[in-house]
Amino acid sequence: MTDLGQNLYVTGWTVECSLSAQEVEAVLVHLVEQIAMDTGGMPCQIWRFPVTGKGGVGVTAVQPLVESFNLGLYPAGAVIGDTWTAHKHAFFVIASCRPYDKRTVGDWLYSRVGRVISSGEFDLFGRGGHG
Repeated sequence: MTDLGQNLYVTGWTVECSLSAQEVEAVLVHLVEQIAMDTGGMPCQIWRFPVTGKGGVGVTAVQPLVESFNLGLYPAGAVIGDTWTAHKHAFFVIASCRPYDKRTVGDWLYSRVGRVISSGEFDLFGRGGHG
């Protein structure tokens, strides 16, 4: 049995920035590279807000992740970007069944995107997982 799917590691960062939809997608591409994971060719999905007059002004983008090192493709999480134009910041979240280097990601966001205002993390453990 694979270890993938036993646990979910989630980290989020608030970054001071103003980004277009294309820039958010580019950040997600770089985050996938930073955590050395793979999209399996699945495209990033982008939603622009407001929708039918509801929601704030901004963009939400989700890039699914897969892992292919175990002789097949297994769902492994997502990288998410969520911008808020009025607040001049974005949230970036990584949720993955495989651990990743959170410090490297935070350092990259700070050096390439903007000042990291805050960050937080939590881990979820499934049956058979460890905690």
